[in-house]
Amino acid sequence: MKFFVKILLLFNFLFLLISMEIIPQIKIHKMLGVEDGLIQSTVRVIYKDSNGFMWFGTNLGVSRWDGINFKNYSATTGLPGHIVYSIKEDQKGNLYFGTSDGLAVYRDGKITRLISSEKDIQLRIKAIEISDEGEVYLGTNKGLYRVKDQLITNDSIHNPKPDIDILSGTKSKDGKIYFSTAGGEIIVVEKGNVRNLISSKKFKNKPIESVFCTKENKLIFSSGNKIIFYSNNRIITINPKQLANFKNILCLGEDDDGVLYLGTDDGIILWKNEVIDLIVHQNGLSSEKIYSIYKDDDGTMYFGMNSGGVAIVNRYRTIAFNEELGLINNNVTSICKGNSGEFYFGTREQGSSVYKDGKFSKLNICCDQIICIHKAKDGTIYFGTNGGVVILRKGKTQILSRKDGLISNIITAITSNIDGSIYIGTVRGLSIYKDGKITNLTTKEGLGDNLITSLSTDNSGNVYVVGSFFNGVTILNKDEIEILNKDKGLVTNTVFSVLNGSDGNLYVGTSEGLNIISKGKIKLINTASGLSDNSINGLVEDNSGRIYLSTNRGVNILDFSKGSLNIEILRSDDGIAGDECNMGATYKDDEGNLWFGTIKGVVSFNPERIKPSTIPPQIRISEMYLFDKEIKNYTSEKPLEFSYNENYFKFTFFGSLLSSPKRVIYSLRLKGIEDKWRTTDQNSVQYTNLDPGKYTFQVKARNEWGYSSQIASVSFLILPPVWMRWWFITIVILLVGGTTAFLITYRVKSLLSIERLRLKIAADLHDNIGASLTEISIMSEVVKNKLKGEEKETKKYLDLISNESRNVISNMRDIIWMINPKQDSLRDLILRLNDSFAEIFNQKEISFKTENIELLKNITLPMEYRQNLYLILKEGINNCLKYSCCSELILSARMNNNNLEVLLKDNGVGIRTNGSTNGNGLSNIKERAKKIGGNLIIESGNQNGTSIKFVGRVV
Repeated sequence: MKFFVKILLLFNFLFLLISMEIIPQIKIHKMLGVEDGLIQSTVRVIYKDSNGFMWFGTNLGVSRWDGINFKNYSATTGLPGHIVYSIKEDQKGNLYFGTSDGLAVYRDGKITRLISSEKDIQLRIKAIEISDEGEVYLGTNKGLYRVKDQLITNDSIHNPKPDIDILSGTKSKDGKIYFSTAGGEIIVVEKGNVRNLISSKKFKNKPIESVFCTKENKLIFSSGNKIIFYSNNRIITINPKQLANFKNILCLGEDDDGVLYLGTDDGIILWKNEVIDLIVHQNGLSSEKIYSIYKDDDGTMYFGMNSGGVAIVNRYRTIAFNEELGLINNNVTSICKGNSGEFYFGTREQGSSVYKDGKFSKLNICCDQIICIHKAKDGTIYFGTNGGVVILRKGKTQILSRKDGLISNIITAITSNIDGSIYIGTVRGLSIYKDGKITNLTTKEGLGDNLITSLSTDNSGNVYVVGSFFNGVTILNKDEIEILNKDKGLVTNTVFSVLNGSDGNLYVGTSEGLNIISKGKIKLINTASGLSDNSINGLVEDNSGRIYLSTNRGVNILDFSKGSLNIEILRSDDGIAGDECNMGATYKDDEGNLWFGTIKGVVSFNPERIKPSTIPPQIRISEMYLFDKEIKNYTSEKPLEFSYNENYFKFTFFGSLLSSPKRVIYSLRLKGIEDKWRTTDQNSVQYTNLDPGKYTFQVKARNEWGYSSQIASVSFLILPPVWMRWWFITIVILLVGGTTAFLITYRVKSLLSIERLRLKIAADLHDNIGASLTEISIMSEVVKNKLKGEEKETKKYLDLISNESRNVISNMRDIIWMINPKQDSLRDLILRLNDSFAEIFNQKEISFKTENIELLKNITLPMEYRQNLYLILKEGINNCLKYSCCSELILSARMNNNNLEVLLKDNGVGIRTNGSTNGNGLSNIKERAKKIGGNLIIESGNQNGTSIKFVGRVV
């Protein structure tokens, strides 16, 4: 039974094609399915949001597509129902999903279900429309509802019928909203008022599946297989015979050319006053039941299918023929259009296909390997084959071969000039055919090489360019022959194609890129310049002067219109039949359409559609990571703050260019460390070990035509560590400064207190103890004088008391001098020594000299330092007085930076070295020197005097 149904459907389809005399031509250039990441293959609605993402509502949820990757949402992630029928975005960027069980709102990655004001009601929301005032209207299975205060309600909405089932909606340019119903009505919402535009009587209660407003603001409906136009309160129903075998028109759409697309149970119909084309499984549809149609801003068409995913037709509307559509063989080597509008497609193995009036047939000629085809001015068609030249003139064929004078039967290229001469390139040289005669040119006559690959003439028809396989190009200009090869500047000697451009330049396609010869200069364009491939198999120029290069990796378009070179690349994803193009298989017909033969069929498009896209990609920063953790809810308005050790960031960004996502070029910089923009084709970047500071990451995207998006940015601040922050530094400075000031003040106060204490102690010692000791000494002398001579023992003890008193007084004076802060200088110390021993020096007639004394008055010594140094020198002088028998004693001192040197030297007999010791004097003064961090050097010799040198650091 199923087999019979399939046969019947196939018969109906074939009958339809025969009756319409149309072979589907538009090629589906891309398919999206579950294997690509789509959540489910039945696509009921297609919608593009303001961020450039495409959304596909399916029977199991909704998929978001960025041109490369999918992100899916379902009932498990918050959708109220499995089937998503409708999607719309409001002015605030909220996306509404109408599902089989209610409404959801998507914002910032989160899905929230909206609750109905009516309890226990299940709403199937098939249409969502948003008014100019921002009101969200919902077409449901229970009539018209709206969203108010985050609730679904039908308050203040007058539904024409209770429980009316709404199937689709649209919005006109003047702000009116239209809904179609299952009962054959059209409801219009205008400034909040709801009314019936068309009652069910007009269509006998039959469902109006789809309602659509064209770019000319015309309202169109579909009911069954009928198209209904509504204008000026008039209904015009179109039901041509061509649509008789199509069951239902389920959805409507329109392209930039005003062509209507009718999505049906049996494929897509293209309508413009009549059926002009079909898109069915032969074009690449995986399913012919179409639920949704969407046109992108750049003209790309999207079709949602039942169990077939999404089909995409690019903006170029390429027309492709292959074996499935009737082409005799997919390996197309040459293309030519005849005088009657028929096309000839030469193939490598099956001869030539003829395409006329939507039908294919095979041309009956003797050779099956067609290498090239050329039409002369008189309409004669010349087929270059592996068996000579087949001439087709007025339906009759003639063969030229070696026996007729051709230099070889393997023909590689054919062209002609204005005088009717036919130039035939072969693998053994060039043959010129005119008036039934053949003349041959080879390397003997000046050709650069006999293996000819391509031919071209200039606009005058007088200059011929012969491309060869082994020795560049040969230029034939009347009687002059010029050879251009690698020695003359070509990138290589292997030439695949040549073209005399309308700009006067010569274009030479080689195996290593394109050479452009202009005014004697040769310029190279290759993959480094932006070409997709270096093998330039074919060259053709459109009516706008753009040069098309067919290669092994698609078709490259060179556009010089902006004064600089811009390269656009068409690949199989853009509708080219196959990426690998055949050598010489390029053609421009008399309508300006371009044709390219590939190993997978032939493709054609109108070059007028190849216009620079002024719509730049929409750029957004999609993700920001700190180390490996994603940062959520960041905005470009308020800078984020991070600590000093949070300094590893990664940004991913997306430039939405759905028609060619892989051609997006990004420019980015991190302000704070980068001033200049840098470009990349990667959509992520990372920065490591950033120093504390303020940063702004900026990125923009441009399309293949150089049009750039606005800048997307995010700012962030890496805070310095606490010890580097201004307030901490200020506090530390204040704290250190305050502490230092406190310590200095405290030290000064302590020193002043010590000074005062030293002065007080010195004064008290002098005034109290000194006076008492002096009084004791005087009184002992008085008592001793009053005693008689017989009291000798008592007198002895009084002498002892008097002597000890004087000693104590002397020592006390030394102590008083030591602690007196007014006598802290080194000069005071030397003067003190001089005063202490002045009387003795006079008695013993010893000359005591001091040196540099006035230079020492500003050198202050600490009290302990001064005390030990004083005692060292005092002990040295005492030893000198006791043992040296000197007549001269010199005391000198000097400062070298902070180093003090004091020298005490006499001219006496010196210290005896017989090994005997006279007490601990020398060892004591050495210990005192060490105690204050100094060193004592004693030098002495018999009859050479003694010197005591102290060296120490004064801090």
